[in-house]
Amino acid sequence: MTNTKARTRIGFPAEHVTCLIQTGASVGELRSDRPGPRNVELPPGWTTDRGEEQGVPGRILDQHGRARIGVSWTYHTTVDSLVANRATSVEPHVTILDPGSHAREVAESGASLVLDEWATPGALLGPVGERIDTYTRLLYVAERSIARWKTEQPDTAERERQNREAYEQKLTAYRGLLRTLTDAVESGWAPNWAF
Repeated sequence: MTNTKARTRIGFPAEHVTCLIQTGASVGELRSDRPGPRNVELPPGWTTDRGEEQGVPGRILDQHGRARIGVSWTYHTTVDSLVANRATSVEPHVTILDPGSHAREVAESGASLVLDEWATPGALLGPVGERIDTYTRLLYVAERSIARWKTEQPDTAERERQNREAYEQKLTAYRGLLRTLTDAVESGWAPNWAF
């Protein structure tokens, strides 16, 4: 479920605020009478993608729908809270995502590619090349495993064939993304291009 409010407030502990400010978020004042989470107001157009558990944000999306911040949650409980079937407190952990995460979403999940000041072709080419290298190596290992286990353990060989197919699909997707990025560079890309 995506929160579609134009401006979103989320409570985050002070140690995560610096990461959020880097994205352009506004941060509320730290109050001495209430040392708990500080309110964070996201930049205009940014939203939260609610996680499966208790409706808390799992990701923070920018105005183009790209995941820019990952949020994981640690639930602390006491014996009394277990009896009441609820957590005593919930602590967020914030991870600022790099442009490579956008490349992975485009290649592996079919998200739209958006190039701008954050996700430049130059920022995406490195992670895309690394993924191509990784899947090329995984294909090689899968091929060797299939050949090795073909007669001795047919179930293992079949599982490796399935892995090989998945690696081939991802490799094809990353090679297509590499072509798109290369074409964008050669044609003189401009910020906010969507493909």
